[in-house]
Amino acid sequence: MEQQLKAFVLGGTGAVGKEIIKVLSETPQFQKVTLIGRRKIDLPSSEGYGKFEQEVIDFEKIPEFAHLFKGTN
Repeated sequence: MEQQLKAFVLGGTGAVGKEIIKVLSETPQFQKVTLIGRRKIDLPSSEGYGKFEQEVIDFEKIPEFAHLFKGTN
């Protein structure tokens, strides 16, 4: 049985973050990916991006968003 993973990405708008998002969209082992940032970003509507969720947070108040990081790899 293939392991189903969850991940979160900080900084998805930078060059490295964009590449990580692309790779995660193409990796079937990741069933859920949460993008955490200051704002939402436009994602392609293609198949691999359906597993992405986006959360907008205030990085000055990270402890208030601790729940977003639980259960991720």
